[in-house]
Amino acid sequence: MWLSMWLACGPGQLQVEETSGGTTATTSNATGTGTSETSTAPTTSTTGTSPTTAPEAADYRLRGPYAVTRRDGNTQTSCGMAWSSFQPNGHDPLALVVLSHGWQRSKAQVEGWADHWASWGLAVLTPSLCHANILDTDHEQNALDLIAVAAAFDTGLPIVYAGHSAGGLGTFLAASQDSLAIAHLGLDLVDNADLAVTAANPLAIPAYGLISEPDACNEDNNALDVYAAVQGGVLVRVLGADHCDFESPTDWGCTTFCGDGGADDDLVHGTILGLSTAFVLWQSGEAPEAEQWWTAGYPYYDSLVDGGLIRGG
Repeated sequence: MWLSMWLACGPGQLQVEETSGGTTATTSNATGTGTSETSTAPTTSTTGTSPTTAPEAADYRLRGPYAVTRRDGNTQTSCGMAWSSFQPNGHDPLALVVLSHGWQRSKAQVEGWADHWASWGLAVLTPSLCHANILDTDHEQNALDLIAVAAAFDTGLPIVYAGHSAGGLGTFLAASQDSLAIAHLGLDLVDNADLAVTAANPLAIPAYGLISEPDACNEDNNALDVYAAVQGGVLVRVLGADHCDFESPTDWGCTTFCGDGGADDDLVHGTILGLSTAFVLWQSGEAPEAEQWWTAGYPYYDSLVDGGLIRGG
């Protein structure tokens, strides 16, 4: 069982310590351009037009049309919270995605998702949780920290919260409290002490989830209870997936204990990549047609079902 402990760090005044080009600058927010750490070249994907003239969803497993700039920094919340931000070059995003890693993990394990989502036009922030380790686990404080680090960026944009495992729980709690939250995506979310179940009933934003096969690492799919409690909640099982498939990239630290899904890793990764990208684009308003990936009767969703890759939770 996870330990519940409190780290008594004073929040103080929010500041961002931004590292760029080997120098460190302290600013009141993190919206300046600065010098990029990495810039990823885009691979363009195309979209068509259906007979009804409504746009067809793109193949979101492919890289989007924007190059991506990554920046790293630190914001004082209940601790010095390290983060990375991913910004599409030459595009003003309609929303900020706050994406969180799981217990005993770091922001490095979700940066693949973040970089890919940003290539489709979204700003993505990946903080390292302050209270998600064996000596200090406090999901409620993590939620407050996530809200605080998002506010420190002062973008004014609506926020889509997303997270893997315990990061799914922390961002779920944040989404239930942040007035800027417009949606939540759980990546094999794991609840603890029914915190998410308790927060689910009054949740007034779309809450969707992707889950793996049940095992000890996801508490035998206790996310099922969470989405059953959310009004209009939607849960999709990625067949044959394991808990580590919802990291990008994963490593031995997860696969040694939780990597026994047994499915084709490339197919599973592509399924999660397509559905997760579609969700954040749809909910942000960047690509309303991306809803088709989550809707029966449309090609991408139907192909995933017919191919034995997904089913309702």
